[in-house]
Amino acid sequence: MKRIRFATLSVFLTGLCFLNIGCGAGTAKVNGIATLDGKGIDSATILFVGVEGTNHQASVMSAADGTFTLVSNSDPSKGIPHGTYKVVVTKMTSVASDGPAPSIGDKDYMKMMKSLKTNPPKQLLPDKYATIERTPLKVIVPPESSPIKLELTK
Repeated sequence: MKRIRFATLSVFLTGLCFLNIGCGAGTAKVNGIATLDGKGIDSATILFVGVEGTNHQASVMSAADGTFTLVSNSDPSKGIPHGTYKVVVTKMTSVASDGPAPSIGDKDYMKMMKSLKTNPPKQLLPDKYATIERTPLKVIVPPESSPIKLELTK
C-alpha cells in the first residue's frame, strides 16, 4: 500500500514540475534601449543568456537610437521564456569592403583574411559588458517596466 501511495505521489509531483517548467512558464517580448553614457548605441549586438529559470539564449541588434525588441529566434511572433538573464552588449569595428564579399579561396579573400590577422576588429564598448562572466547587466523577464534600460558607462 505504501508503494502505491509513493508511486502516485511521485507521478503527481512530476506532473506539477512539468506544468511549472513547461507550458505554464510563459514568454514575453522584451523592448529596451541600450545606452553608453546616456546616448543610444547604434548597431550593438545584445545577447540575453538565461541564468535562472531558463537556459535560453536570444540576441538582437540595436537600431540607430539604441532601441531593440527581443523576440524568439525560432518564432518572431513570440517572446523569450520567463526567467533571469545576464546581458552581454558588444559593438565591433567593421571590416572594410569595397564591394561584395569575396569567395573562399579567391585572391581577394586571402587578402581580406591577412588584413584581419594584422588588424582584427576591435570592441568599441567597455570590455566589462563583452562577456557573460564580467557583465554586470541582469534582466528579469518579464520586465517590471518597459522599455528596459541597459545603461552602460565608460
